Amino acid sequence: MTHQAQPVPTVTPTPAFGGAASSQDPMRNFGFAVAAYVVLWCVLMGFVMLSARRQRRLDERLDELERALAKRDGGS
Repeated sequence: MTHQAQPVPTVTPTPAFGGAASSQDPMRNFGFAVAAYVVLWCVLMGFVMLSARRQRRLDERLDELERALAKRDGGS
């Protein structure tokens, strides 16, 4: 009884998102990286601007309270 060798099935990688395989074109996701950095910087700048506005309001409120205390202590 002789055994014949069965052919080994080969697996070919399928390209992601219908584009070329990543090993063939390493720069194909460069646009996604740039978009991610743009979004990150926009979120960071928005956070900084909101924090600055909140800090300015807190400073104004603190000044108002200090004037009220000075008026109260000076008027007694």
